[in-house]
Amino acid sequence: MTGASYIGIAAGILSLGGYIPYALKIVRGGIKPERASSLIWLLSNVLILMSYYALGARDTIWLPLAYVIGSAAVTALSFRYGTEGWGALEKFALGIAFIGAIRWIFFDNVLFTLLANLAIGLTTYLSPIKDLIQNPEQEKYKLVAWTVFFVGASLNLLAVPSWTLAISTMPIAVFVVNALVFGLVAINMLRAKKGPPQAPAVQ
Repeated sequence: MTGASYIGIAAGILSLGGYIPYALKIVRGGIKPERASSLIWLLSNVLILMSYYALGARDTIWLPLAYVIGSAAVTALSFRYGTEGWGALEKFALGIAFIGAIRWIFFDNVLFTLLANLAIGLTTYLSPIKDLIQNPEQEKYKLVAWTVFFVGASLNLLAVPSWTLAISTMPIAVFVVNALVFGLVAINMLRAKKGPPQAPAVQ
């Protein structure tokens, strides 16, 4: 095994650990994930893992594997602690995942399957980004979770063995969105520590 292999494994372990604060929050009743969204998220992650492996990814395969395990755990928890949910976004994401699978099975277009499901996966970040912008008062578990996710994504980027489209797209995309969310969480936490701005004294 090379140094990149060990870095990739570390990235996977850390990324899996990022789900722990989220799972605990679900069990304690603080979050109620939607079952349909969780299932589609899991399906998308499985297709990313399978297509990424088929394209030759090895050193960087551990992060998407961690995402499959983590999203499977969240999906399982959603059936006990979650809510129903079947909106337009879920239907669209399922349709894209289905098209990607068909393109792979019948046309051997593995790269399309990877890119299509990466796009689906990236849409799952829209909700936390929107929440962080609209509700800057965040709980500590989010800082812990997104710090771990960000470090995992950073390590995975270091494990990329070749900067080809097939191998590098997933690590780059995951790093960018995790960096964005981590940055928003960190900024909100720093603002919360400083407190509200003081009004100028009246002369």
